[in-house]
Amino acid sequence: MKKRYSLAVIGAGASGLVAAITHKTAYPEHEVLLLEKMPRVGKKILATGNGRCNMTNLGAKPDDYNCPDFVSPALNEYPPESNVDFFKKIGLFTCADSEGRVYPYSFNASSVLNCLRNECVGRGVKTITDYFVKDVKVLKNGAFCINDEFECEKLIIACGGKSSSVHGSDGSGYKLLEKLSHSIVPPKPSLVQICTDSKVVRKLKGIRVRGKLTLEKNDRVCGESHGEILFTDYGISGIASLDVSMFIAREKTCSGLKIVLDMAQDHSEKELTDYILYEAESSPLSPCENVLSFILPQKAGEVFVKECGIDAQKSFSDLTENDIKELVRILKSFTLDVVGTKGFDMSQVTCGGAVTDEFSNVTLQSKKVKNLYCCGEILDVDAGCGGYNLQWAWSSGRLAGLCK
Repeated sequence: MKKRYSLAVIGAGASGLVAAITHKTAYPEHEVLLLEKMPRVGKKILATGNGRCNMTNLGAKPDDYNCPDFVSPALNEYPPESNVDFFKKIGLFTCADSEGRVYPYSFNASSVLNCLRNECVGRGVKTITDYFVKDVKVLKNGAFCINDEFECEKLIIACGGKSSSVHGSDGSGYKLLEKLSHSIVPPKPSLVQICTDSKVVRKLKGIRVRGKLTLEKNDRVCGESHGEILFTDYGISGIASLDVSMFIAREKTCSGLKIVLDMAQDHSEKELTDYILYEAESSPLSPCENVLSFILPQKAGEVFVKECGIDAQKSFSDLTENDIKELVRILKSFTLDVVGTKGFDMSQVTCGGAVTDEFSNVTLQSKKVKNLYCCGEILDVDAGCGGYNLQWAWSSGRLAGLCK
């Protein structure tokens, strides 16, 4: 005879763990089953924030996500402060930086996972690891049968997306949902390194700058971000480029996409022009390879001077009006053609997933299958870097976990 549970949760990542805990806390008499295909729960949590786990962002709001209307009920019910309080109640102290990013006080992701795992054990959640769910059937009485082995009255699918399969997210949850008549927005990697025309970036490999990145297509601004940019042999990385990649993922094709980089966003073209003129007058014999060192790393300045067609060895005093115009242009609008992004295994988040219109945004229950719920990254919900995606995981997991 099959073991029957009140609730089964498929996927013991961030949202699945919180959903199981929330349900067991609200209904302690219910038996809750948590199924995870990896050898241990929450493996992806350990990799977030470079192992420090950027848990949420105190400034997170619905407009930070690709579907603000859908995420609003969950984020309004469980805003960042509520999730910080949730973790405090299960034994985790946190701290926030000047940009509102919240971390465990230990700055160690294992602290977050340990609290969640211990809470599951303490609440009596039945957890099975190394268990792959390949089939879910809806029974005549409305219950669910998992792998012809377990039955449950309610089911939460929290399998994540396709990003970082080594941590368990391989898109297998999409197949389960499709068998249950749900539609899937084709997944694409997001918060991932951007591949560009490599002729110039190869010369800049390893150099970091700060600035504003704008993604454009046919003079239309598709998205923008600010922060650190790392040049690589294939394109660009760094927080600002990862954020911009989420807009690339929403485009049907990379044809015509351009990255415009402002490496002097705090200064106007006139200020830059005046400063270069001042340098030319005060240090007339200095070689032009140093002319951009006031704002860029030396090697970067040398590369950009050559990109402007300027002889790096000629003197400041030899700079022409057109030379200065070109130097200012490249500082304010260095342009790269986008040819794509790195793949899912390099990405932090998946763009795409279960179509949100097929779920109630108030309960996260399916509109097609009664007593079926989804939460976390398996839904077509994503945001930029800074704790926003884990904020969605906690809030959506808590909302789905309240299923009665």
